[in-house]
Amino acid sequence: MPIKNIILHAGLPKTGTSSIQETFYRNRRKLLQNKILYYFNSDDNYTSNYFLVNLFSSTPLLEYRYNANHNLSEKEILQLTQNNINKLLKLCEDNQCETLILSAEDIIILEPDDINNIKKFFNSFFPSAKIQIVQVIRHPIDWLASSYQQCALTGNEEYANEYIKYYSQNSYQNIIGRFYKVFDSKNITIISFEKIIKDENGLVKGFFYQIGFEKEFIKTLDIVQINEARCQEVVDFMFALNKNHPYFVNKKVNSDWCLQDLAPLFIIRGEKFRLSKQIEEELIKLPSLVQGISWLKEQTGYNYSLKRRIVSDRKKLYSLKTIEDFKKIYEYLTPFLQKFFIKYFKEIYLNTQISDLEVLFDIDSIPYSINQFVSYMDYCKDISINYNTPVVEIWKRDLAQLFVDYDGSCKFTPENSFIYFHNAPITYIKIEFDQLSNIFYFRVDPSLYACIVAFFDIIVNGKRGNYSIYQGNYNERINNTFLFFIDDPQLYIQSKEPVRTLEIKMVVHSSSFIYNRFNAGWTTKMIYEHNKIAQINAKIQEEKNTHILDLSHYLENALLQIEDLSNKLYQSHEIQKQYDAVISSTCWKITKPLRIIMDKIKGIHT
Repeated sequence: MPIKNIILHAGLPKTGTSSIQETFYRNRRKLLQNKILYYFNSDDNYTSNYFLVNLFSSTPLLEYRYNANHNLSEKEILQLTQNNINKLLKLCEDNQCETLILSAEDIIILEPDDINNIKKFFNSFFPSAKIQIVQVIRHPIDWLASSYQQCALTGNEEYANEYIKYYSQNSYQNIIGRFYKVFDSKNITIISFEKIIKDENGLVKGFFYQIGFEKEFIKTLDIVQINEARCQEVVDFMFALNKNHPYFVNKKVNSDWCLQDLAPLFIIRGEKFRLSKQIEEELIKLPSLVQGISWLKEQTGYNYSLKRRIVSDRKKLYSLKTIEDFKKIYEYLTPFLQKFFIKYFKEIYLNTQISDLEVLFDIDSIPYSINQFVSYMDYCKDISINYNTPVVEIWKRDLAQLFVDYDGSCKFTPENSFIYFHNAPITYIKIEFDQLSNIFYFRVDPSLYACIVAFFDIIVNGKRGNYSIYQGNYNERINNTFLFFIDDPQLYIQSKEPVRTLEIKMVVHSSSFIYNRFNAGWTTKMIYEHNKIAQINAKIQEEKNTHILDLSHYLENALLQIEDLSNKLYQSHEIQKQYDAVISSTCWKITKPLRIIMDKIKGIHT
């Protein structure tokens, strides 16, 4: 086989490995055109992790991340490993490439003897190939912090503490040093994460340049940036989730949720994650970390200092943008995570003071207590379907806008509008006009977004019902409740008399929340209405059939009577014909004198 170079990208984890692997995969055909084969497993995030770990690990494989996630048996693991060997050799043979690249950060868990077996494996199949180990390193405190937050995906804080304790004690000297025990230093390339992250073309392109790709070729590649760091608030949420509902249960993946379910959380903006002041102070004092940094400097020339600025502990309150992001992603969570989401934030609010909530929601005052606040959340969660009852939402940081038509043109402009923030469950709008004003028309935009709005009251000049809502871009209306499926909802109001005072009380609720929460109920109601209509139609059809049957019987009797009358009429006609024939006959005329004589004789006898 013509393979001349083998590049084995061995991490470290949390140094841009996911972006690098995804970019390799995305450009695999372009790489093949340049005689470079990137070998990967499509069901292992386009890496060679489980191939190399399963093939060479001397520790029990059932507990390895990939095997546990997929609930693989030992037999299935062996079969997968053999399939990978066959696949790799066939690809190399079919494509006639000169360079083979594999990326597998998980091999840092292998022992030196295991790593030596990797070397023997490639030497046996590609004896003339040069093997180059490539590893990216970063400041140990930053690396441990990033690894710590990664633990939040599948473990609780206790697990994370044990994790960084293990890696802090097994410093770079132990993690990277095991490769130096197997390969010559000239066959190991160490790249600084801090250096490539500052590359003018970005981390991934900086990495490719460091492993020997030509700059002009790098420019043609489709670069991918994924798996960005999670903010502190998301890490807290994931730790809480794993504490209450562990990702691994009896060494098997929890059936209630999977890693893909967490994807919506990763867009949330918030405070940059960092280790606590206490943990960072403890790490800096660890002899193993100090010795590891000293070894790294001697071996590679990279010099990391542990004289770091110890920052104060993070704030306890969420920023408005973080709260807004949490609200946005709620509808994309699975039902299981939605339920935990409510529980999680309910506990946060129960441990929050009123003054903190005022800061949290940027509200001047809160006219209800924490218990009321939580009860409103429960109300949102547990409310049953009732289309005449408006629903309450106090999550949304939103506003309503009232437009006034001062000149009768019905042209509603921003300069003739008033803004009201939804700071409480019920939004109250009150405005007074000059006694000489001649205002009849208004436009109410109840929200910036698609929503459901229910009006408690619209009072014109102190009178209820003294108006009409004559137009709007709503999709459904039930009495004074309106459903909007589009952003920028609008309702047009006409007063029956010139307006002096206008009062509006309304509740606004996100229609996406309504859809997610009440879609099943809405469907149930639709099915109920459909069944009800079907029953009515069936009853009408039954009555119709009964009437048709009665009419059929009546018609049948009528036809029989008509037939009988027709027969009788026919007989009457026949008798009349016979009578006329006798009267007009010659015999009847000749015998007329005799009939007269007979009549007289009868009269004498009488």
